[in-house]
Amino acid sequence: MSNVEPKSGSTYTVEEIRELIGCEWVTIIHLGGGSMLVVDEEGKMNNKPVNSFATQLAKDAKINMLDYVVGDVLLIRTEELN
Repeated sequence: MSNVEPKSGSTYTVEEIRELIGCEWVTIIHLGGGSMLVVDEEGKMNNKPVNSFATQLAKDAKINMLDYVVGDVLLIRTEELN
């Protein structure tokens, strides 16, 4: 796990997020309270490893998670997405 900051200092662009998590397509998982996980839409197809921490965050947010999250993710506040 590492901390990153938006290049602009306040918001991330979709292109920047795709570069950070190493993917082409992203999906957003809203966690509530203004937080969200940005995940790799094609992570499972690309055999990325299970991300237990991100999966647990989604489950803790009371999301009906019968699934799991894979690969690198970005945990951000809603207002940080441009």
